[in-house]
Amino acid sequence: MSSNQLIVCSDFHIHPRRLCSRDGGKDRLHDGLSVLRQTFEMARARQCPWVFLGDMKVPKLSWPQEALTGALVLFEEFDDVPKLMLPGNHDGDASHLGGSGLAPFRKHALVIEQPAVVEWEGPTVAVAPWMAQRNLAPLFGEAQKRNVRTLLSHGF
Repeated sequence: MSSNQLIVCSDFHIHPRRLCSRDGGKDRLHDGLSVLRQTFEMARARQCPWVFLGDMKVPKLSWPQEALTGALVLFEEFDDVPKLMLPGNHDGDASHLGGSGLAPFRKHALVIEQPAVVEWEGPTVAVAPWMAQRNLAPLFGEAQKRNVRTLLSHGF
């Protein structure tokens, strides 16, 4: 794996909603799953880790079944690609029963739900998942102490 490259993406919002759809939401679901596949293909072709910075889904408190199933099939197909995921505001957070909406991907990805300095198959990074309220001073202090200069986050 290349340690100096990452495929970084966010805000796929995979869902079959009918709003702005030409065919009852199927096109929107297909588009979301297609972009997920394309980013996995890029990471595999470049032999580098894949990072997702939040908002894999819509709505916040549930998964449309066909969106979750389709995404999990792709995660399994690209299991050879190292993956790091942070929840965004549409994914929910660790305070929800069972964790964020990214919990189903833990078998295939490192899902980080709290601010942390993370050592994984990719470069060591500081991560700040979306949360309504947070104090990031401890994270910044730990990152500085460990000479980590990269912050990955989903925030406003």
